[in-house]
Amino acid sequence: HLWYSTGILFDSVKALKAKLEDGVWVQMGDGHFNVQNRKGNPATGKGHGWSGAQVMFWNLEGQIICDAPNGAMNWAIGCVGDIVDGEGSRSPEEPPGIYQSHGKHVEDIRSLFYAQLHDRKGTSSDSYHAAFLPQQKNGFIWDELQAWGGDGLFLDPLVTWFDEDALPLTFTDVGGGQLLSSALKIGGIIRDLNLLGLEEGCTVTWSLQSGPSTVTFSSTSSLITSVQFGGGGTHVLGLLVESSPLSDISFSYSAVLQIEMDMLPTSAPTSSPTSVPSASPTYMPSSRPTSFPSSIPTASPTQAPSRSPSLTDHPTITPTASPSSFPTALPTAAPTASPTARPSGHPTESPTSFPTSAPTASPSSLPTSSPTKSPSSYPTASSTNAPSSTPTVDPYYSQSESTLVSTGLDGRLLYEGYENQVGATNPSGYVQGGASNTVPDFSTAGYMEGDVHIPFVPAKVILNPNNDGSDDTARIQAAINSMADLTPDGDGFRGAVLLKAGTYYVDNAGGITVEHSGVVIRGEGSGVTGGTTIIYRYRDTENNFRDSTYLFTLGTNWGGGRVYLEEDGDETMIDQQFVPVGATKLKVDDASGFNVGDEIAIQCLFNDAWLAHMSNMSQWSWTPESFDDELLWRRIITGKNGNELTLDASIVQPIESQYGGGMVKNFRFTGKRTNIGIEKMRLMSAPDETILNGAGLKVDEDHAKFGIKLTRVEDGWVRQVAGEKFWGGLVEVIGFSSYVTVEDCSMTNPISHVASGRRYAFSIDDSEFILVQRCFSSQGRHDFVTGSRTMGPTVFVDNFSQDLVDDNGPHLWYSTGILFDSVKALKAKLEDGVWVQMGDGHFNVQNRKGNPATGKGHGWSGAQVMFWNLEGQIICDAPNGAMNWAIGCVGDIVDGEGSRSPEEPPGIYQSHGKHVEDIRSLFYAQLHDRKGTSSDSYHAAFLPQQKNGFIWDELQAWGGDGLFLDPLVTWFDEDALPLTFTDVGGG
Repeated sequence: HLWYSTGILFDSVKALKAKLEDGVWVQMGDGHFNVQNRKGNPATGKGHGWSGAQVMFWNLEGQIICDAPNGAMNWAIGCVGDIVDGEGSRSPEEPPGIYQSHGKHVEDIRSLFYAQLHDRKGTSSDSYHAAFLPQQKNGFIWDELQAWGGDGLFLDPLVTWFDEDALPLTFTDVGGGQLLSSALKIGGIIRDLNLLGLEEGCTVTWSLQSGPSTVTFSSTSSLITSVQFGGGGTHVLGLLVESSPLSDISFSYSAVLQIEMDMLPTSAPTSSPTSVPSASPTYMPSSRPTSFPSSIPTASPTQAPSRSPSLTDHPTITPTASPSSFPTALPTAAPTASPTARPSGHPTESPTSFPTSAPTASPSSLPTSSPTKSPSSYPTASSTNAPSSTPTVDPYYSQSESTLVSTGLDGRLLYEGYENQVGATNPSGYVQGGASNTVPDFSTAGYMEGDVHIPFVPAKVILNPNNDGSDDTARIQAAINSMADLTPDGDGFRGAVLLKAGTYYVDNAGGITVEHSGVVIRGEGSGVTGGTTIIYRYRDTENNFRDSTYLFTLGTNWGGGRVYLEEDGDETMIDQQFVPVGATKLKVDDASGFNVGDEIAIQCLFNDAWLAHMSNMSQWSWTPESFDDELLWRRIITGKNGNELTLDASIVQPIESQYGGGMVKNFRFTGKRTNIGIEKMRLMSAPDETILNGAGLKVDEDHAKFGIKLTRVEDGWVRQVAGEKFWGGLVEVIGFSSYVTVEDCSMTNPISHVASGRRYAFSIDDSEFILVQRCFSSQGRHDFVTGSRTMGPTVFVDNFSQDLVDDNGPHLWYSTGILFDSVKALKAKLEDGVWVQMGDGHFNVQNRKGNPATGKGHGWSGAQVMFWNLEGQIICDAPNGAMNWAIGCVGDIVDGEGSRSPEEPPGIYQSHGKHVEDIRSLFYAQLHDRKGTSSDSYHAAFLPQQKNGFIWDELQAWGGDGLFLDPLVTWFDEDALPLTFTDVGGG
C-alpha cells in the first residue's frame, strides 16, 4: 500500500469489484491489483510514494497496474485482465514493470508458491502436503471460495494423500489409471481438516475390489504398504479409513485406485525415490500436448460393428462425488480395432453406446484466457445430468476454456450438454429439450465414412498428350467410356484412366463426364510444370454468369427435388417431443417396417411457428414446404430395440414437436454412382485475360465455371488437383452426394467480377458426409462454403484462405451440421490491380436477411455450425431453437455495423482468443475416438505434420503448386510405439 514494501507474492488471487447503490453492493467487473507510485499531497508534502518493489503478480485475475521504480523491478506474469494506464493510474508517467504471458495464465506453473515449495521440499514430506488441499493441485479454487463464503469448514473434512513419489498418480479418487509394474509401494498420509485428531484415532483397511488376478499386501492395515500383483490387467484396490472403536467421533472414508499392470519388474520397491521429478510438478496441470492421444481403451465391444462402429450417444460429464462403496467392475470402452473395408452387409447387432460416465472425479481445467468481457461467472453450458435451466449469462460472454468438448482422463472426448437458443423472436421464451443437446460427432464425413484408406486404383487405359494443341475431348471421353465394359473388382473398381504428363485441351461445351461407377481419372502431377495439365478452352459467348460449365462432371445429373430419392417402403412418425442434437437414437411410432442395415431419410416437418420464431424467415420466401424435398438427413440403421432405432451418425438438427415434429422414411437412393475419383492433375480454364474492369481486374466470364462437379456420387474423392482461372471454383459437390473426400487441392487466380455468385472455391450443396481437408485458395469470395439446405455432417479441416474477399461459412437457407476446424483466412482488396492484404479474413454464421423490396433473401445461413480453432474475424450468431458454436477461435468478434443482423443473439463462444491446445482438431480427435489409432483409415485421414500442430504456414508456402508436403509417409504402429510423428520417426 505505501512506503516501499519488498518481496511480496500475489499468487492465484482473483478480485471482483463493486460499489454501493441504495444499500446494495452492485458488482462492477474485475477488481484491481496495483503496485505503483501512489504519490501524495503536494500541499502537505506527505504521501504514500512507491508502494513496493520486487512484487510479483502471478496468475491473477483482475485489472493490473504493475509499474517499477528506478533501480528495482516488479512483475506481472500470467495475469488475465485489463492493464490500467492513463487516468486509471496515479502515476501514468512511471515506467512499467515486466509483463509476461498477459491474458493467459501460466498453465504448467499454476501456483508459483507451491511450485517453489515442491522444488524445495519434494512431494514425500508432510509439510508439502500440509501446505495445500488436493483441489489446489487440479487448478484454481476461486469458484469454491466464492461458493463457500466463509460459512463453516472449507471443502472436505478428511483428506487422504497417496505417496506421490512412490505412485505418480493424477490426484483423483480413481487414481488416473496409471500403467505400473507388477509390484509397487502405495500409501501416504491422512489429513484431518476438522482438527479432531482423527489421524491418531483411525483404522485403515486395504482390499482388492476387482481384478483378473490375486494381490498380496505386505500389510492390509497400514496406510503405507506394498502390494504384489499375481498377473497383468486392470485391478481396483480399495482403501477404507474408519474411526477407531475407542474414538469419540464416528466417521468412514473410502477411496479407490484403478491400476493397470504391465508385469515388468517382479519385486516391490523398498522405498520412495528421494529425488524431485525432473518433469513439471504433478500437482498442477502441465502444458497440454498438441498431438492426439496415442491409445484408447481396448475392452471388447458387446456387439459387432456395422458399416463403421456405431456412433452412439456421447460420453458425458457426470457430477462427481466420493464413492460410498467400491465399484465391482470397470466400465468397458469402444474397440480399438476397426474393419479395413466397409462390410457389404450389415450385422444384426451393433454397439449401442460408448461409456456414458466419466471417472469419479475430473481435474478442474485451468482457464487459459480472458473472455471478451469479464462476467462473474460463465454458465454457458450445463452438465447433461444437471436440471434444465436458462443460462444466467449471455453466451456471448463465454467461458475462457472449452467445456462443451473436453478431454477426459482416459484421453477420450467428453461432451457437456447445452440448451438451444431461446431468442427474442420466441414469444413464449420456451425452448424444448433443456441441456440435453451435445456437439455432434462429425467424424463420419469423407470417403467410405472414414472406414477405409482411399485406394490406389491400377490404370487400365493410358493416354499420352498429342503435343499439337488439338482438341483431346473425344479421346479422353472414349477412354473413360471404355471402362464401362470392364467388370468391377471385389472393391467395386473397374480401373483408372491415366493421363501421362503433358498438356491436354478440352473444347467441348459439356466437358468430360464420368458416368460409370468404379472409374478413376489420374494424371501425373498437379504442379505448374512437369505434371498433367488440362485446359478447358470452350467459350460460351452467350453465357449468363449463372449458367454452369464444368470441365469434369463426375456422376449423373439431377433435376432437383425428390427425383434423387425413390421412396421404397415404410414411413413412420417420430414419437418424441424432442430429439436433441448429438443423439443417435430415435423412437418412432412403428418400427416394424425397418431393419438393421436399412437406409432411411429423417425429415423435420417444419411448420409456420418454426419460421416465425426464427426471426420471421417467411419474409425471405421461406415456406415449410421448401424444406420437405431438400433438407433430408440420410442415415443407416445400426440397431433396433422395439420402436427405438440406433443410427450410424449423429442427429444435427433438433426435432421438436412444437415445430412440427419429424418422420422417418425408408428409401433407396437411385441413380447414384459409387467409387469415382479424380486425382493428381492441374485443371485450367481459358478466359480472355485482356478484358479488365476499371480497377484493373480481369473480369471475363465467358469461360468455365468449375473444374469439377460431383453429383449423385457416393464414396468418391478429389485429391491432389489444382484449379486455376475458373470463375466459380475448383470443386462443387451437389445432388445429394455423400461420403466424398476432397484433399490436398488448390484453387488460385479466379478470373471474374468480384460479385455475387462468383468465386466459391470449394462449394458443398445439397450433400452430406463431405470432407474437405488440406486445401488452399486465393482471391476467392467464399472459399470454403455450403449452399442452401446442406444436410451435414460436412467438415472443412486444416485449410487456408489467402486474399479472401468476403467470408467462409454456411451461405444461405439453413445448412446444418457443418464443422470448420483449424481453418485460417486472410482478407484482401484490389487496389490498382494489386491484391493488398487487409488482416484477418471472416468466418460467419448469421441471419443474412435479404431484400425487403423483393421479399427474397438468404435468411439464416446455418445451424449446428461449429467454428473450432479458427483464425479470423468471427460472427457466430444462433437462431431460435438451435445453436452455433465458436470454440478456440482467435480473432475479433464482429458486431454492430460489421454484422448483417446485430440484433440476433450470439451462439456459444468458449476459449475465445486462445486455441484449444489439447484438442487441436475436433474432427481428428473424434475420428481417434471412433476408430482408434491402429486402423489404416485413421492414419490415412491426415499427415504426420498435422499431429504436431496447425499446417497453415505449410499450406501458404505451398500455394497449390505440386504435391503438398512429403511424397512418402511412414507410420509406425502408434499403439505399440508412441513416437512423435516426424519423418525421422522421433528418434
